[in-house]
Formats: sequence, C-alpha cells, structure tokens
Amino acid sequence: MVNSKINFIKIQRAYVFLTAVILLVGTLLTARLISQQKTTVILKKTELGTLKNDLKALDKVLLDQKDFQTKINLITQTFPASYQEVSLAVGQLEAVAGKTNQTPEIEIADKPESDNGIADLKITLKTDGGFTNLAEMLSLINKLPYLSNVDSLQITKGEGKTDNTVNLKLYTNNNLAK
Repeated sequence: MVNSKINFIKIQRAYVFLTAVILLVGTLLTARLISQQKTTVILKKTELGTLKNDLKALDKVLLDQKDFQTKINLITQTFPASYQEVSLAVGQLEAVAGKTNQTPEIEIADKPESDNGIADLKITLKTDGGFTNLAEMLSLINKLPYLSNVDSLQITKGEGKTDNTVNLKLYTNNNLAK
C-alpha cells in the first residue's frame, strides 16, 4: 500500500508537471498570438492613418476641382458666343487703337479654329505709331473683357514711326467654330 501511495504521488506529480508544461506552452503560444495580433493592429492603424491622409488629399483635390471649374466657367462666359459679340470685340479693338493715336487695319479669319473644346479666332491688327503707342494699345487690349492671346508681334521701323503687326487669338464659344 505504501508502494501504491508512492506511485500515486509520482503519478500526481507527473500529472501536475505535465499540466504545468501544457499551461506554459499554452501561455507562450497565446502570448505569441497576442504579439502577432498587436503587430497586425499597429500595421492596420498605420495603414488607416495613411488612408486618412489620402482621403484628406483627395477631398482637397475635389474642392480644388470645383473651384477651378467655377473659374473656368467664369472665363468661358467671357467668350463671345455669336458673331455679333465678335463684331463688338473687334469694334473695341479698333477703339483701343484709336485711343492710342493709331489707325488700325484689322483682318479676321473666316471662322474660329477649335482645339480641345476651346475655339479661337485669329485676328491680325496692323497699326503704325511709336513703341509707346504700341505698348499702351497692348495694355488696353489686355484690359478688355475678353480672353485673348498675342501669338506674334512684328515691329518694323518706318519713317518717324513703327509699322506694327499684332497677331491675336480671340477665344470664342466653341459653337462658332462649327
């Protein structure tokens, strides 16, 4: 009976030892899984932070797009939409040349050329006068309520004056190019 008691105690100790080993292994595995989960959570939080920054940047781009579209719409509203409006713009070019003591000759292309949804009408403005007159005329053209671009400027010396040729593009409504 003493022998069986000793065997029982040995078995009980072995059982306690095995239970402790199993608990230790379980605890270590759980700690490892928790560590992996913690690393995953940290990575996901970092990724989430990056995504939040990307969303903020995208929101800014969308706001900028709305702002730019509003500005583009305001600019395109200044484009002459009919030949009567083009005629008015040409009359204003003549008046500007007259204000700067120059007599203009104006040549206008038959119809606007369209590119990328925007049409432009080529206008050649020939004047004679001095450099000061030409600079003042170009400054006044820039102040007109139309979007225009000087493509080229040719200045040749004449007798006591200059002969000037200004090639302009007057941006117009795209419908005029059709």
